[in-house]
Amino acid sequence: MRTSDSCLSPRGFTLLELLVVIGIIAVVSAVTFPGLVRLYQSVSNRVELDDIVSDINLLGRRSFESGRSYLLTGSSQTLPQGWTLEVPDAIHFSASGACRGGSISFVKNDTLKLRVKLDPPFCQITDEAR
Repeated sequence: MRTSDSCLSPRGFTLLELLVVIGIIAVVSAVTFPGLVRLYQSVSNRVELDDIVSDINLLGRRSFESGRSYLLTGSSQTLPQGWTLEVPDAIHFSASGACRGGSISFVKNDTLKLRVKLDPPFCQITDEAR
């Protein structure tokens, strides 16, 4: 008994076709992966910087609420790993919440990420400064 032609047609992919598809996926992955890693690092750095800026913006309020003055120096803040603050002259926040002003540089792994000037009396880092 003879079988029909439709029964003789292949019902899957050949090994060569699978290898070609796997090769294409590997090439596309190799091209896009470094960009995704850079994007992740960039977003991660931005989130960490936003958290640090938020903490500094709250120093005046914390000083006012606690009734104690606060001195911002490069080592006075708890920072995420790899971050440092460079504060040439310590910035004084009085118990009233006012600040005398100064400048701060935000550095991650020896690379300057942001430099801002804090203007008295509130010493807030604005979105325009970032």
